[in-house]
Amino acid sequence: MSDSHLAKIRWAQRVDKVLLKIDIVESKGEEITFEGDKMSFSTTSSSGQKYHLDLEFFGGIDGEGAKWIVRPRYIEMMVPKKAADGEETEFWPRITKEKRKYHNIAIDWNLWKDEDDEDDDDTPDPFAGGMPPGMGGGGMPGMGGM
Repeated sequence: MSDSHLAKIRWAQRVDKVLLKIDIVESKGEEITFEGDKMSFSTTSSSGQKYHLDLEFFGGIDGEGAKWIVRPRYIEMMVPKKAADGEETEFWPRITKEKRKYHNIAIDWNLWKDEDDEDDDDTPDPFAGGMPPGMGGGGMPGMGGM
């Protein structure tokens, strides 16, 4: 993959899932595979530039339950965490198994929630279907049939 660039990602987490944004403009031909605790990703941008990413997650994941949406400027992903038998999922101290600084991985502060903030999670779930809050229908409250 010498002609391929390393994809830049932003991440956040909840107790039960990892949220990723892979920064690729107008991605096409995405190939995303999960094997064990690893994710492999490759795509091409609208300018023809190839990108790749191989990521070994800190803990167990459920690759079959992963979902993604291709947006104009990035790919948004939700990867469910998977706990060991008889245990519950928990917050990870980092996204990768290896403890080192990766220049292409950053925290998505717009989505970040601390463990103690988990109960009041009001972030809209783009994978739930339907329209985001405030988008469409109903008009303004109290405006009657003006």
